[in-house]
Amino acid sequence: MTISRSDDKPRHLLLIHLSDLHIRSDTDPVLERIPEIAPALRSLTESVSGLVIIVTGDIAFSGSEEQFLAGWTALDKLRETLKQDLDKIGDEVNVYVVAIPGNHDLDLSSPDNIRPVLLNNVRQAGLSKPESDNVAGCVRPLAT
Repeated sequence: MTISRSDDKPRHLLLIHLSDLHIRSDTDPVLERIPEIAPALRSLTESVSGLVIIVTGDIAFSGSEEQFLAGWTALDKLRETLKQDLDKIGDEVNVYVVAIPGNHDLDLSSPDNIRPVLLNNVRQAGLSKPESDNVAGCVRPLAT
């Protein structure tokens, strides 16, 4: 995407897409790779007017607080490094992180977890396969 600015220099919005990190702990090997992202992008940042790091699903392996803390710490360091790199070029550039949770981002170990209750109700109702109408009703956007 090209963005016009008052100085007539073409500017671009840079999107970085990360997915399925599945971080198990603060020593997970994937965390060693995240700092390598900023140097790999330096050649793309000269005409950037905005940068968004998009993380789609499964930051954590099993939704624990420790796993999220390790993931967010690494992502925040990446955001800060990219911001510093972009600020050195000249114009101040905003860098954002947007995350969309996945199924592994749920902590299913909690005694308050609703999943076993729902599965038990499905089994008791004799539903081995959900009907497409039921699935459609569950995923339909709520009216605003």
